[in-house]
Amino acid sequence: MTDISANRSNPDPTPSTTGLRDPGRTGRALRGLISKTGPALRPLAGRRWFPLWSVIHHVGRTSGQAYATPIVALPIVDGFVIPLPFGGQTQWARNVLAAGGGSVRWAGRNYDISDPQIIDQEAAMPAFRGPLRYAVTVLGMDQFLRVRRARAA
Repeated sequence: MTDISANRSNPDPTPSTTGLRDPGRTGRALRGLISKTGPALRPLAGRRWFPLWSVIHHVGRTSGQAYATPIVALPIVDGFVIPLPFGGQTQWARNVLAAGGGSVRWAGRNYDISDPQIIDQEAAMPAFRGPLRYAVTVLGMDQFLRVRRARAA
Protein backbone atom coordinates (compact mmCIF):
# COMPACT_ATOMS: atom_id res chain seq x y z
CA MET A 1 0.00 0.00 0.00
CA THR A 2 1.14 3.47 -0.72
CA ASP A 3 1.31 5.85 2.21
CA ILE A 4 0.57 9.43 1.13
CA SER A 5 2.77 10.85 3.86
CA ALA A 6 5.75 9.20 2.16
CA ASN A 7 4.98 11.01 -1.12
CA ARG A 8 7.17 14.11 -0.97
CA SER A 9 6.56 15.02 -4.64
CA ASN A 10 2.95 16.05 -3.90
CA PRO A 11 2.75 19.86 -4.22
CA ASP A 12 0.41 20.05 -1.24
CA PRO A 13 -0.22 23.66 -0.14
CA THR A 14 -0.48 22.50 3.47
CA PRO A 15 2.37 20.03 3.95
CA SER A 16 2.06 17.64 6.85
CA THR A 17 3.90 14.63 8.10
CA THR A 18 0.62 12.70 8.29
CA GLY A 19 -0.51 13.24 4.69
CA LEU A 20 -3.50 15.42 5.59
CA ARG A 21 -4.69 18.11 3.20
CA ASP A 22 -7.59 20.43 2.34
CA PRO A 23 -10.58 18.49 0.88
CA GLY A 24 -10.92 20.77 -2.16
CA ARG A 25 -14.02 21.54 -4.19
CA THR A 26 -15.31 17.97 -4.38
CA GLY A 27 -15.07 17.53 -0.63
CA ARG A 28 -16.90 20.76 0.05
CA ALA A 29 -19.70 19.80 -2.39
CA LEU A 30 -20.04 16.36 -0.78
CA ARG A 31 -20.12 17.95 2.66
CA GLY A 32 -23.27 19.87 1.69
CA LEU A 33 -24.94 16.75 0.29
CA ILE A 34 -24.05 14.61 3.29
CA SER A 35 -25.17 17.26 5.77
CA LYS A 36 -28.62 17.07 4.19
CA THR A 37 -28.82 13.26 3.82
CA GLY A 38 -26.81 12.27 6.89
CA PRO A 39 -29.63 12.47 9.43
CA ALA A 40 -31.75 10.07 7.33
CA LEU A 41 -28.86 7.63 6.81
CA ARG A 42 -27.53 7.68 10.38
CA PRO A 43 -30.03 5.09 11.71
CA LEU A 44 -29.01 2.69 8.89
CA ALA A 45 -25.26 2.91 9.49
CA GLY A 46 -23.62 -0.22 10.86
CA ARG A 47 -26.66 -2.45 10.33
CA ARG A 48 -26.31 -6.01 9.04
CA TRP A 49 -28.59 -5.37 6.06
CA PHE A 50 -26.91 -2.08 5.07
CA PRO A 51 -23.18 -2.94 5.01
CA LEU A 52 -21.88 0.03 2.99
CA TRP A 53 -22.62 2.52 5.78
CA SER A 54 -20.78 1.94 9.02
CA VAL A 55 -20.15 3.78 12.26
CA ILE A 56 -16.66 4.59 13.47
CA HIS A 57 -16.22 5.02 17.23
CA HIS A 58 -13.36 7.28 18.26
CA VAL A 59 -12.20 9.45 21.15
CA GLY A 60 -11.60 13.20 20.93
CA ARG A 61 -7.93 14.18 20.88
CA THR A 62 -8.25 16.91 23.48
CA SER A 63 -11.67 16.40 25.04
CA GLY A 64 -11.41 12.66 25.63
CA GLN A 65 -15.09 12.46 24.70
CA ALA A 66 -16.37 9.37 22.86
CA TYR A 67 -17.87 9.95 19.41
CA ALA A 68 -19.72 7.81 16.86
CA THR A 69 -19.54 9.00 13.23
CA PRO A 70 -21.33 7.45 10.23
CA ILE A 71 -18.87 6.57 7.45
CA VAL A 72 -18.52 4.39 4.37
CA ALA A 73 -16.26 1.41 5.10
CA LEU A 74 -15.23 -1.28 2.64
CA PRO A 75 -13.87 -4.54 4.02
CA ILE A 76 -10.45 -5.78 2.95
CA VAL A 77 -8.62 -8.95 4.02
CA ASP A 78 -7.21 -7.51 7.23
CA GLY A 79 -9.38 -4.46 7.90
CA PHE A 80 -11.26 -1.68 6.17
CA VAL A 81 -10.70 1.07 3.61
CA ILE A 82 -12.60 4.25 4.43
CA PRO A 83 -12.94 7.01 1.82
CA LEU A 84 -12.04 10.51 3.01
CA PRO A 85 -14.10 12.72 0.65
CA PHE A 86 -13.41 15.72 2.89
CA GLY A 87 -9.72 14.89 3.22
CA GLY A 88 -7.89 13.79 6.31
CA GLN A 89 -8.62 17.06 8.11
CA THR A 90 -11.98 15.81 9.40
CA GLN A 91 -12.07 15.64 13.16
CA TRP A 92 -12.94 11.95 13.27
CA ALA A 93 -10.01 11.02 11.00
CA ARG A 94 -7.61 13.13 13.04
CA ASN A 95 -8.93 11.50 16.23
CA VAL A 96 -8.47 7.97 14.89
CA LEU A 97 -4.95 8.77 13.65
CA ALA A 98 -3.97 10.38 16.96
CA ALA A 99 -5.37 7.51 19.04
CA GLY A 100 -3.95 4.83 16.76
CA GLY A 101 -7.37 3.22 16.34
CA GLY A 102 -10.91 2.93 17.62
CA SER A 103 -13.71 0.63 16.54
CA VAL A 104 -16.00 0.19 13.53
CA ARG A 105 -19.55 -1.16 13.53
CA TRP A 106 -19.91 -2.81 10.13
CA ALA A 107 -22.66 -5.18 8.93
CA GLY A 108 -24.05 -5.58 12.44
CA ARG A 109 -20.73 -6.42 14.14
CA ASN A 110 -18.19 -4.38 16.08
CA TYR A 111 -14.51 -4.53 15.16
CA ASP A 112 -11.62 -3.02 17.06
CA ILE A 113 -9.35 -1.23 14.61
CA SER A 114 -5.71 -0.24 14.79
CA ASP A 115 -2.82 0.95 12.64
CA PRO A 116 -4.70 3.77 10.84
CA GLN A 117 -2.87 5.01 7.78
CA ILE A 118 -3.71 7.57 5.10
CA ILE A 119 -3.36 5.92 1.67
CA ASP A 120 -3.80 7.17 -1.87
CA GLN A 121 -6.33 6.19 -4.54
CA GLU A 122 -4.04 3.63 -6.19
CA ALA A 123 -3.62 1.72 -2.94
CA ALA A 124 -7.34 1.93 -2.09
CA MET A 125 -8.87 0.95 -5.45
CA PRO A 126 -8.70 -2.86 -4.98
CA ALA A 127 -11.35 -2.45 -2.23
CA PHE A 128 -13.81 -0.83 -4.65
CA ARG A 129 -15.97 -2.65 -7.20
CA GLY A 130 -18.42 -1.58 -9.92
CA PRO A 131 -20.29 1.66 -9.28
CA LEU A 132 -18.23 2.51 -6.22
CA ARG A 133 -15.00 2.31 -8.24
CA TYR A 134 -16.56 4.64 -10.79
CA ALA A 135 -17.74 7.07 -8.08
CA VAL A 136 -14.27 7.27 -6.52
CA THR A 137 -12.80 8.15 -9.90
CA VAL A 138 -15.50 10.64 -10.95
CA LEU A 139 -15.53 12.40 -7.58
CA GLY A 140 -11.74 12.61 -7.60
CA MET A 141 -11.34 11.10 -4.14
CA ASP A 142 -7.65 10.69 -3.50
CA GLN A 143 -7.35 10.10 0.23
CA PHE A 144 -8.49 7.07 2.18
CA LEU A 145 -7.96 5.71 5.65
CA ARG A 146 -6.82 2.09 5.88
CA VAL A 147 -7.27 0.44 9.26
CA ARG A 148 -6.50 -3.08 10.40
CA ARG A 149 -9.06 -5.25 12.15
CA ALA A 150 -7.76 -6.12 15.60
CA ARG A 151 -10.51 -8.62 16.50
CA ALA A 152 -14.28 -8.90 16.63
CA ALA A 153 -15.58 -7.13 19.73
